[in-house]
Amino acid sequence: MKASEKRLLAMFLLVLAVIGGMVLTQRLKAWQHDVEMKEHKLSLERMETDAMLAQAGEWKAAAVWLAENQPPAKDKTEADNELYQTVRQKAEGAGLTVSNQQFQPSEETDYYHQAGVTLTVKGELPAVFRWLYSMQSPTTFGVIPSVKVKTDKDDDKKVQCDVIFWRWSQPLTAKTS
Repeated sequence: MKASEKRLLAMFLLVLAVIGGMVLTQRLKAWQHDVEMKEHKLSLERMETDAMLAQAGEWKAAAVWLAENQPPAKDKTEADNELYQTVRQKAEGAGLTVSNQQFQPSEETDYYHQAGVTLTVKGELPAVFRWLYSMQSPTTFGVIPSVKVKTDKDDDKKVQCDVIFWRWSQPLTAKTS
């Protein structure tokens, strides 16, 4: 092999080593970036976990309160009827007219049973809103997820309100102690 061929071969190997080093460096940087991102994600999860563990006492107290205060329901029909009767009685007590009602599909989870009813009521606007306000209370486990208020077609001084009520009770499969 001639000296020029040896120099050419040495240059080729040098260029090959430089290119290989650059590729290896890029892969190492990408790997380092992935490791740093995983480390950052783990540190955030650790902070979340520490915060949740710091609140464990509050969550346990809330669970005890819930077990003691959440109303039980014997069956789906009873839960639906009880909700409907309560809502209807309060509406009539507030001077509102209930013109339509429809039961919502029940929902059952490991933590609660949801009964629901949709009502259409008519009355004066202040009375309707006082009634809606009185129906929402943490101690009754009631919630109003949807309200539609519009002027009554027959009487401009009154409104017609379509409202959905939900009430959460202990799951029907809950063990009573």
